[in-house]
Amino acid sequence: MKTTSFLSTVCSGTVAAVVLIAFTAHSGEAPAPRPTSNTIPKSIYVPPSTRSEGRDPFFPNRFATAPTPTPVQTTGVVLVLNGISGTPQNPFAIINNRTFAKGEEQEVPSSAGRVLVRCVDIKENTVIVDVDGQRQELRLRSGI
Repeated sequence: MKTTSFLSTVCSGTVAAVVLIAFTAHSGEAPAPRPTSNTIPKSIYVPPSTRSEGRDPFFPNRFATAPTPTPVQTTGVVLVLNGISGTPQNPFAIINNRTFAKGEEQEVPSSAGRVLVRCVDIKENTVIVDVDGQRQELRLRSGI
């Protein structure tokens, strides 16, 4: 009579179970596709503007207020025509120490900060410019 130990019986049974599970798990079908999108939704917090819209849990007494726009005034721009040079066919204007040809555009330092100036026309004693969309006529000071 042959004696088998308990351990060898359990091991042989375990091997058979693993083979059986592996055989039945692989039935020839392709595995289910995984989702390809790994995007994380973006959290957007809009602070409440009134108490009826809710409250901020960290700042319960603070409500959102719309920022007040600061008006931009270009009327305070002071441009000085320092001189006119060049030939009558190709004149140049010197405005706030910057040289312009007819049709040229560049930023000029002024009393209101840097402004965009475009030279429209250069005449004998005057220059017509566009300053941030507003047309101005600059005259030479008398005696120059």
